[in-house]
Amino acid sequence: MKKNFYDIKQVHYNLLKTIDGSFYCSFEWVSFLKKNQKGEPVLLEICSQDKPIAYFVSVLIKKMGIRILGSPFEGWLTPDMGFVLLSEIDYDKAICSIVDYSFRIMRCHYVQICDKKINFDIVSRNHKTDYTKLLSIDLTKTEEEILNRFTKNGRRDVRASQRKGIIVKQVPFDYEFADIYYSQLIDVFAKQGLKPNYKKEKVYEMVDFLKDSQENVLALEAFNSDGIVVATVFSFGKKEWAYYVGAASYRQYQGDLPNEALFWEFVLFWKLQGVEHLDLMGYRKYKMKYNPIIIEQPRFIFQKYKGLYLIKNLAHCLIVFARKIKGRFESRKQ
Repeated sequence: MKKNFYDIKQVHYNLLKTIDGSFYCSFEWVSFLKKNQKGEPVLLEICSQDKPIAYFVSVLIKKMGIRILGSPFEGWLTPDMGFVLLSEIDYDKAICSIVDYSFRIMRCHYVQICDKKINFDIVSRNHKTDYTKLLSIDLTKTEEEILNRFTKNGRRDVRASQRKGIIVKQVPFDYEFADIYYSQLIDVFAKQGLKPNYKKEKVYEMVDFLKDSQENVLALEAFNSDGIVVATVFSFGKKEWAYYVGAASYRQYQGDLPNEALFWEFVLFWKLQGVEHLDLMGYRKYKMKYNPIIIEQPRFIFQKYKGLYLIKNLAHCLIVFARKIKGRFESRKQ
């Protein structure tokens, strides 16, 4: 073993049941990815002087014969995974050890890592990276401080939603909720001439795998004055972070500002649970009214053969383009 590498060995991912990591490093979520992405969960134990000091959580998938170790990968509704620490580690050394093991022992061709604990201040800048925009809200502030940080329009809309008679209720994260949410999601995408980028069965599968982890799930419905569910949100959270995973609403009721009422309830719920930070899950213009903290989150890229990263990005662009064409074609047929 090279001196600048940790010892690595693969262990069964069932061990995640006993490891207290973030939500997206949980046994339940990795089990969901196993089915939904048709992947192989990979849990790597990192040791120093024969003592485990961390675990690396990932899933191995195959696309066109290319073996990809994602921690995480695009399309998984998973913003970050990475390491579960038992003690302090050298992240540079850990990343190099993981990549060496995945290329040499696991015969992977491509490795991708995104972990909120890792930024450019603590790793070498020699690693190939791209960036994701992390929009976050600091829940360690008081409710008044959080609301006051919103833009003027954001504060106005949160307060106005209450005057318009919107009532928010917490509901079970189950198939019934999934049906309502997905119906609204179809309406959201139809406004752009598109279809949702995942099927309703994906939400059903999340429900199935998270049924025993309801303490980490928040499902909210917004009712208007007529008792109609006009908007929905579901969110996951554990330890320091909670995530704004899915939000949808019917266009005809958006004037009542149900999305704003749901967002504020989402904030209050996770603050009460002791969560410190919210991840708004990707940049969207409407989220800027909440004036989130914007962080360039590095995503570390390792390719065994030059050009794989370019091919991956090209494939992603082609998929997005095909979805737009298909959505516009089908909207014209209707």
